[in-house]
Amino acid sequence: MKRWDGLVDDYLQRGEMLGLSAATLYGRRRELERRGCWLKRRRPRVHMEAVDGAWCIEYLRSRTRFHAKASVAGVASELRCFGE
Repeated sequence: MKRWDGLVDDYLQRGEMLGLSAATLYGRRRELERRGCWLKRRRPRVHMEAVDGAWCIEYLRSRTRFHAKASVAGVASELRCFGE
């Protein structure tokens, strides 16, 4: 999953070039690193090509228990903006 870390770095560099604030980039990095750690702990190991909508829904379920709808929507939005 080293490829995941490279994708996150590239995504955040593009955000930096677009002029996003340091706080926004920090929040996005934190959420994407959480998702990366979650994917890395899955057994059997998940390949990047196999990550689809079902994996995203499972992650959101595990990540957003006891959170408000707005918080869940924020996490979903960040994941959606990250791309495929």
